Amino acid sequence: QVKKPTAPAKSTKKPAKPPSKASKKRKAQAMEVADITVTATDKDLLGHQVYQKYFNSEDTAVFVFTDTYRQKDDLDFKKHVSRIRNVNTVPKSEFTQGDYEYWCRRDFNLLSHQEQDAFNSDNTLYLFVVNSKKSPKVHTHNTRKFCELHVAHGHPIARSTAVHSVPEAKHATETIAKGFQVELYLMKGMRVMLRKNVWTAAGLVNGSLGDIYDVLFDPQTETFVALVDFPSYTGPQAFVNCPKTVVPIMFEKAEFQVGKGKNGKKQMATRNQLPLVMAWATSIHKSQGMTIGPGKRFLVHRSCFNQRVTGESVAKVVIDVGKSESWAPGLMYVAISRATLSSCVAFDPMPSFERFSKLNTSQQAKEILKHLSRLEEMSKRAKH
Repeated sequence: QVKKPTAPAKSTKKPAKPPSKASKKRKAQAMEVADITVTATDKDLLGHQVYQKYFNSEDTAVFVFTDTYRQKDDLDFKKHVSRIRNVNTVPKSEFTQGDYEYWCRRDFNLLSHQEQDAFNSDNTLYLFVVNSKKSPKVHTHNTRKFCELHVAHGHPIARSTAVHSVPEAKHATETIAKGFQVELYLMKGMRVMLRKNVWTAAGLVNGSLGDIYDVLFDPQTETFVALVDFPSYTGPQAFVNCPKTVVPIMFEKAEFQVGKGKNGKKQMATRNQLPLVMAWATSIHKSQGMTIGPGKRFLVHRSCFNQRVTGESVAKVVIDVGKSESWAPGLMYVAISRATLSSCVAFDPMPSFERFSKLNTSQQAKEILKHLSRLEEMSKRAKH
């Protein structure tokens, strides 16, 4: 007997969808960008293309800054900060037990009670590796400090609600909305960070820190106005009976894309809100550009709300660098190098030896170092 041929068994796996024209285009563009592996959105890709347009050219003059001035008053600290930047970047640059013993001196839990009290003061900034729903450490710390301030002084709390151009904009995250929040709680004495360049020439830039001096309500626009004391402000005095550095912060507009419109494309939206966020703590990314140390007129703290205490500033920083930085190389270096003196830094919790020893070993770090090495070679040509 001859058996009838049986039909091949049908596969239960769904056939893979062919890549869309848009994905093919993005992949082709990504391959053209450069010698660095890039996973990016269309907006990021444009930035990489512009960057490579100049830094891929042999005619480009590159200058590399090599001197560090922030730690000039603590040379031993400066040396160890530089070590953090250069760990595993060249032969014999591995992190050592001696290096670890140096940094363990800044373990918050091993500091004297007197030093711990100094770090628990209001002129301390807390830096966390990330602020997200999975790890809301920044939000948790800020909320706790906000509640402590309210309990201590009993100031009333104002709630500022954003105004959106389209309903979909209300669901946009703070990141998408360029730092603008859907709801913002305000109180006298609250530490805040500015999330938009309001007046660059006068020192009111994205990232500026200050204290809320007072909160006003504008009945015509039905919005709040925050009077904020920004020590970085260098413009003319806004109010006769207030310190010179107190300025009004009013509603600003943030533009961004949300959802999909009628044609299947994203639509532009706006969020109108006070460009402020609580800032007793912030992420390491947002701390870039800060200088923290004694005598640095970065933020003036007020022990009694209507009485300004001069000479005080953000003089301390407590750092939580997380378990890894493979997704964002350089986080530990950025956090530590904000301080001018080793006595201004404390780790809580103290990173493990392994956390230090694995610096600059991720694939992303290696790609960045490769590109930086190439830029340094280009800078040598610029000297000639």
